[in-house]
Amino acid sequence: NYDDVKKAALVKRAFNNPLRKRLLDFLLKKEMATVTDLVFNLREEQIVISQHLSILRQAKIVTFLKKGKNVYYFLNKSRIVEIQKCLSKLFEEIIPSANLKKIEIS
Repeated sequence: NYDDVKKAALVKRAFNNPLRKRLLDFLLKKEMATVTDLVFNLREEQIVISQHLSILRQAKIVTFLKKGKNVYYFLNKSRIVEIQKCLSKLFEEIIPSANLKKIEIS
């Protein structure tokens, strides 16, 4: 289905960049941050951070909350769980005998 392929492409694009990975890691640790927080902590220009946040928002991996003049960005945890489930299902379809709960990654 075209919509599923389009969604998968957005997710792949979202995770396929070192800065976006750093951004996601920061949000995972801090739970929520403004663009200013991200610029300061990731040491990137505001325009660069905003462009990457836009890609993450399109994939619905990051969402935001406006409080007064501030906009706070945070991980969309339900979307991340949804992506994890889809990837697990895909992996099980590719390797039917795999029991992902038994596989430990070190």
